Amino acid sequence: MIVRKLLKLQADIEDRNVPCDMHDDELNQHYSESKGVFKNILDMDLIHLIRSYNKTLSPRELYPNEDVYDCINDIEKKVSELRKLLWLTINLSHVNRILRKDNIWNN
Repeated sequence: MIVRKLLKLQADIEDRNVPCDMHDDELNQHYSESKGVFKNILDMDLIHLIRSYNKTLSPRELYPNEDVYDCINDIEKKVSELRKLLWLTINLSHVNRILRKDNIWNN
């Protein structure tokens, strides 16, 4: 089941709202290595999300030295920030094309 639906079900069952930080623009995008695209984690199947998260935990087992793990964690954070910037750049480029197209029709 999709995470977004599970959050809605939980909110309905517990008679409360979905937390405000559980919305699209508040969350990181997941990069699918197999598909080569970014995907909103709310649109992922729960099982896939758990498997993906489990992969991120593997470096702890491979590198028990905390200094190495801290470096890996820092790199993962920077990669996440770069993915956000790439996503914004792609979306801004798309908006820019739309605006230029509108200006052509308005002139």
